[in-house]
This record gives sequence, structure tokens and C-alpha cells, in this order.
Amino acid sequence: MNLVFIVSQPRSGSTLLQALLSNNQWIETVSEPWLLLPLLSILKPNLIEAKFDYKLATLGINEFAGKVGGRDILIEEINNFALNLYLKIQRENTKYVLDKTPRYYEILDEIVQVFPNAKILVLKRHPFAVLNSIIDTWVKENNINQLKPFERDLLYAPFLIENFSLKHSNNPNVYSVKYEDVVKDPLVRIKSIYDWLGIPFEESVLNYRGNTSYQGLMGDPKGVHQNQRPEINSLESWKKKLHDNFWGDIIKGYGFFLGEDFLENYGPYEFVGERTQRFNELLFLLGRGVGLNKTTLKDHLKYKLYKALNFDFLLN
Repeated sequence: MNLVFIVSQPRSGSTLLQALLSNNQWIETVSEPWLLLPLLSILKPNLIEAKFDYKLATLGINEFAGKVGGRDILIEEINNFALNLYLKIQRENTKYVLDKTPRYYEILDEIVQVFPNAKILVLKRHPFAVLNSIIDTWVKENNINQLKPFERDLLYAPFLIENFSLKHSNNPNVYSVKYEDVVKDPLVRIKSIYDWLGIPFEESVLNYRGNTSYQGLMGDPKGVHQNQRPEINSLESWKKKLHDNFWGDIIKGYGFFLGEDFLENYGPYEFVGERTQRFNELLFLLGRGVGLNKTTLKDHLKYKLYKALNFDFLLN
């Protein structure tokens, strides 16, 4: 039994992809376990905010690990613990357990480190469509405050995902696919993923109506359950919001933040962007606490944030 992970921004179509990939006897899955975020935070302690001093606790854990064989032993035992849990859901013919947790974009390098033989499926979608879907799914009325829980999903995830994809462009265990391609040509795209995984493909898997293994508390609460096959209906629905005075400004500002070059490389995806006051307000709300040193990705985002706000003087 091996592992396959689907990683993406939330609202990128990961539930649909999960339904299509688990619609067979070879792949078992559950809704969204989120299992590795707390486990692998031992290796990346800045992910966790706790009532106790988590970074200090990590120092203690690492010191203990040093007494019993070092970091390699720690990684090995995290691997063993997680695999034992994943094994609990496998069936007789299971070749893969599929963990679809979009926010694993936070721990991609750690997943490769702990599970070097695992398959990682990177799912991209136009970030404008992601933002549009987040708004339609979770935001009530014209309230940018309700976007705060999605700070990292919007400002960080695209860059983290793209950097990982570039870093592993020659890694046979990493496969990148665009949501747009999946729904436009599911036969070709899904078959190519099945081939990559080395499992038999039948066209019948494209109708996932009878597949319930992916359903649960997490995942897409809307579109996937309303259909039985991939649909193209929502591909360009974000364009309608461009005509909305409120959300149109947010989308255009988001495009300016991401940058035309980034969208070209990430997709390529269509660019619409300009500096807008409303998106500046959103950046001010979301961007607090991001560092200024431009040598890391986190700092690169802060640099883009201040450029977008036209606060260039803070970069001197």
C-alpha cells in the first residue's frame, strides 16, 4: 500500500478529483483527514499556535529525539504512526490510500521528507476562480472581514504550490494538473493520472454518482454532490463578479497582487489586475504579521503586499 496526496488551494476542485480517483477498487479515501498538519508540525513548528509554548516544546521533542537516534528516527516514527492509521481504512485490493487535504500546501517539503515514496498530485485552478468560489461558498454579503480565515489560502498557497511544482518538475512522484483541464477533457486527464498511479482505468469512473467514500464533513459542500460527472459550468463564473463594484475591485486587486508573470507561469491563466483601494483594505486586514526580509517566500509576499499598497518607502 502506498499513499497519494492531493494538494491545492481550497475551492480548487479537489473534492471532484478525489471522487474521480477513488471511484474504483484500488484507491481508498475519506473526506479530509487533516492528519499530517498536526503530526508534521513537529518538523515545522511555526505552523502551530498553542496555549503552551509550542516552539519550546519542539526543542524538547528534538532533544529527546537526539537521545534515541536523532531526527531520522523522529521522521521514521512519524512515518510509522501515520502509515498505521492510513492502513486502517484500506480494503483487500487497496493499492493506494488517498489523503485529500488542500492545506497540505503548508507541509509539502515535509511530506516528501517523511513519505519519500508517496505520490503527490498538485491541483491548480485559476486563483480568481478560487477566490470567487470562496466568496460564493463562505462569505455573506459584501464583507471582506469574512475572508480573513482564508489569508494563507489566498496570499500564500499559490506561491507555495508553484514553488513546489517547479522544485519537483523532474520528480516522477509529483504530478501537476489544472482543474480546468480536468473538467474540459476528463477522459484524457483522469486516464493520465490513473496511468501515472499504475492502476487500470475504465471510462465508467468518470461517473462518480455511486461513490460515497469521499463524502464526509469536509470537502466541497456544493457542486460535486449536485453532479455525477465533471462539469464546465463554473469555469469562468469569476468573470461575472468583475462587473460587481465591490467584488470586482477585490478580484482586480488580487490579480495585481499575484502579478501577470506569476499567472502566466502558474497556468497560464488570464490576467486582470489593477491597484484598487478595496483590495488594499483587504491586504491590510489579511497581511498583518508577514515579515519584511525578502530572502524567503514569506518575505517575498510581504514585499508584494507593500508594493501593492504603494508603501514602497517601508521597503527601504
